[in-house]
Amino acid sequence: MNASALTPNLALKGIYEVVCGEDSRRLPSPSMVSEIVKKLLRKSIALAITLDNFDRMSGIENLLWSINHLTEGVGRVGLILISTSEFGIRAMVGGRLFSRLKPEFHEFKPYDAERLYEILEHRIKQSYGKLIISSETLSKLCDFVTEEYDSNVRYLFRLFLNSADIASRNGEKLIGLRVVEEIIEQEKQLILKSKLGEIKRNTPRMYEVLRIISELQNEQKIVYTGLIKERIRKRGLAISERSLDYYLNNLESRGLIELKNVRRGEGRTREIKLKISNEWISNS
Repeated sequence: MNASALTPNLALKGIYEVVCGEDSRRLPSPSMVSEIVKKLLRKSIALAITLDNFDRMSGIENLLWSINHLTEGVGRVGLILISTSEFGIRAMVGGRLFSRLKPEFHEFKPYDAERLYEILEHRIKQSYGKLIISSETLSKLCDFVTEEYDSNVRYLFRLFLNSADIASRNGEKLIGLRVVEEIIEQEKQLILKSKLGEIKRNTPRMYEVLRIISELQNEQKIVYTGLIKERIRKRGLAISERSLDYYLNNLESRGLIELKNVRRGEGRTREIKLKISNEWISNS
């Protein structure tokens, strides 16, 4: 099951209904665990539980404790946790639960662009009877997913289907490069918006620096680090020069700004340009 869209209780309810049958009642977790154990003992069967995207479930530790109680009650319960992120289970649960689960870790390296090409090419021919996208366009799509989404096959399929939908609406029999470039550009914008939202939530001071850059740019000024420092002082923000330097480098690495070393007067400074729309910041 895909754990990202479930609460621990709903996930356990799904396991409960697989073993015990459908039940419209709202049951507490201990009751469901008890009934599952009884059913498994009577039937003498094994249970394998697979949780995809487990690290995206809020309160995953509660569900893992319930599953641990199942293994203690029956013993014939297997658990497979799947995630595409590097966020380890050890960081998500307490040491006591971790030692009881005794997990084994298996890392599967992501596909390269060539392998993604082979997978999608095969699925397209299987579904459509022929290749409805040019080789160059298919390669571009696979390269993008490899670089931006860790070779996520499901994401690749979604982008392809979106491209096919646009081509169909345009009356095109072959998905061309222009359509895929349009899809990729839309996705890049979504990625940047996601990064912007993450900064606003998690690093408000960095976001304030970004807001200052946006304001200065809106005033039709060429933005230099000196102007940013001046505005930081005027607002009384607790941002040191070292922190500002870190924030600027971080924002550049995320693709939100562009930094350029320039000569100004007798010294050197950095010119800063936004790589996102000012409206994203003013409206956020």
